[in-house]
Amino acid sequence: MEHRPKPSKDKHRTAETERKSLQNGTKGNVSEGESLAEVIATVLKEFREIIGSVKQELISQMSDLRNSIQGSIDILTVSVSSMQGRISAAEQRISDVEDTV
Repeated sequence: MEHRPKPSKDKHRTAETERKSLQNGTKGNVSEGESLAEVIATVLKEFREIIGSVKQELISQMSDLRNSIQGSIDILTVSVSSMQGRISAAEQRISDVEDTV
């Protein structure tokens, strides 16, 4: 079953009213004295503020992620060094045992 949007409940809005609102630069919920350009400017300003906020949050999260990754790399580096030391010690013991046999 296909979902279709319900027709607009605004039965008083005629094609003539629509045409006049477009000519005057007003549309929909725009107040009478406010031009479409003013509405667009306001929306763009708000949009830029939202983008700026999201950008700052992403930068913060990326910084946290970078620090977390660097911490993990440091831990792995220490672990690898420790393993290399143990491997060297084990190889030395094997060599000592081979020399005594």
